[in-house]
Amino acid sequence: MPLELARGTISTTLNHLRSAPDISNLQERVAAQSRVDDEIKRSLMAAGHTASDLTSLANVLLAASQDPRRQPIAFRLFEIAYGPSSLVATFQLPAEQRQRIREEARTRARPGDAQDAQVTQQGWWDDEAGYSWAGMILSNAAPPPPNPAHLRERHEEAIETYRRLAERGNANGKLGLGRLLQAQAVSGRLDAHTKDKVVQRVLQLWREAGEAGNAEAWYELGTVHLGGASVAVDESEAERCFVKGADLGHAGSHYALGVLYMRLAKPVQAHEHFHAAAERGDVQSQYNLGLHYLLQPSLHLQSAALVDGSKTLHQLHEERWGVKPDDVLARLWFERASAAHFAPALMNLAALLHEGRGNPPPPSTSSSSSKDSVAETASGATHLTRSQQLQYSAALYAKVVSMGSVSSSLPGSNAGGGGLARFGLDRESAEAMVKLANEEMEKVNKALQEMQGEA
Repeated sequence: MPLELARGTISTTLNHLRSAPDISNLQERVAAQSRVDDEIKRSLMAAGHTASDLTSLANVLLAASQDPRRQPIAFRLFEIAYGPSSLVATFQLPAEQRQRIREEARTRARPGDAQDAQVTQQGWWDDEAGYSWAGMILSNAAPPPPNPAHLRERHEEAIETYRRLAERGNANGKLGLGRLLQAQAVSGRLDAHTKDKVVQRVLQLWREAGEAGNAEAWYELGTVHLGGASVAVDESEAERCFVKGADLGHAGSHYALGVLYMRLAKPVQAHEHFHAAAERGDVQSQYNLGLHYLLQPSLHLQSAALVDGSKTLHQLHEERWGVKPDDVLARLWFERASAAHFAPALMNLAALLHEGRGNPPPPSTSSSSSKDSVAETASGATHLTRSQQLQYSAALYAKVVSMGSVSSSLPGSNAGGGGLARFGLDRESAEAMVKLANEEMEKVNKALQEMQGEA
């Protein structure tokens, strides 16, 4: 979609979102919303675009930034793309009218049906937009409806949307419906017979979605077989499912295989999958790669092979992690995970720099402007002076302290650990990390002061 058209679409949507609360009359609000929907549809269709292009725009909007102010815009774009009537109207209008809209949605042609071409000319919708719309509601990422009394009804409509999509053969609809049913299965509220029936339905939905090319469904299947909450633990079946997901490029499946192969003492295979997941943006895998490359003598001090001299520290490291130790690569992967504010990576990177490790040799050229210059090496890492290493380390520790100081009232701090809670840390663990970061930061600052005094 051309940039100007995308900007115009977003601007029209945003203007409507700002003006809608001022319209008190229900019918006028619905009419205003319909006019905006029609305006956007006409402009896109005139330029040769479809509802799926609008869905793509909404997804790009969400992926480009974590700014929550983008969510209402994306939510409306998903509504419009899922048409033919904006789904907001389905819970604002009388029950009979809502039911008619639902029936229209249920009887849409499935992809590939004979009447598909005719329907496409007369209507406007994208099932993937419906999946995203429902997903935002069920994950509490959608803006509240104009009338708070409609919250429960909209939640029910989102569940119904998953059911409709699943009935129509949509893979994401089956994925979403399976997740809802799985939550019921593990809730503890079902008797054994009912739970078994629900679990079998979940497995069926996810297998069908996976066979249709949905990588996330294979990941969910692998997780179920590995977890043991719904079915008996079956590592072989879990591995088979994760491999299918990984073959489709799913980062989570690669990460799961990495964890599984480490458990099975297959470090080389584990490293390969962590690397594949890390390259696809999985932060936990990026951090794991940093640990794989980081030489940690303390892990091997009690090794009999090290004591009797039959193996070196580097050999023991390679046996454990499947790769040779490399502090520069450890730093690179910690830096990538730290870019996502991953607290454990921040701590390890800060410690590595404080110890003077992970620094590639300076460039061989003699044209450096000064001894404090930062030079980019062929490996992708930057060579830092000792002063720069310490400043970098102090800044990283300060970042962790700042994250731990975030008010517990902010989103993501429900576990009591402030901004660190999103890493699964409880209050005690978060406080311990912040305490350690403060202590280490003081040591780094002291080393900097001593260096400046010597200069």
